[in-house]
Amino acid sequence: ISYICGLFARQRFNRTNMKPAYLYLFLLGALFSITSCLDDPEVTAWRKANDEFMLSLRDSSEFKPLEYNDRILYGDENYNYLDHPVSGIYYKTLVEGRGAVPLVGQTVEVEYEGRLYDGTVFDSGSRTTLVGTGVISGWSEVLYRIPQGSTWEVAIPYHLGYGEVKHGSIPAYSCLIFTMELVSIVED
Repeated sequence: ISYICGLFARQRFNRTNMKPAYLYLFLLGALFSITSCLDDPEVTAWRKANDEFMLSLRDSSEFKPLEYNDRILYGDENYNYLDHPVSGIYYKTLVEGRGAVPLVGQTVEVEYEGRLYDGTVFDSGSRTTLVGTGVISGWSEVLYRIPQGSTWEVAIPYHLGYGEVKHGSIPAYSCLIFTMELVSIVED
């Protein structure tokens, strides 16, 4: 790398022959691109384990899927209510609440604990958030459904979490398991 950078530095001042330096830089960039696309065995194993965990929930008698045909009241700016599809989230009711289900744009208070499929806790606490914004897609999908006073355990696939990139202590391709209690819908 230092050899190529040296070539580029020398060529920078000799503008009559800059093509070789740019060719070296192009080749170096291509090499880095190719090697970054190769799968890291640890990442591949982690993704496989997470995928298998999510598949195991499909056959579970405890967890239910949030399916495409579930109806969610999703109000647009003209108060037209639309279906809002979801995919791949599984949930288990720990405490059944009887309160209202929040709508997009309402503020809610949630107590939660987040962990990885292997039990590693990555976050916990209380959060006040506007439904539909400021959280991962999987959280939004759950908040469209959970009645006030309920506590659910939810498993969110990686594509509705942080996806294919590492996020703090959360590895890439991580499904996220949350214990979520919808404490209240905050009145404005």
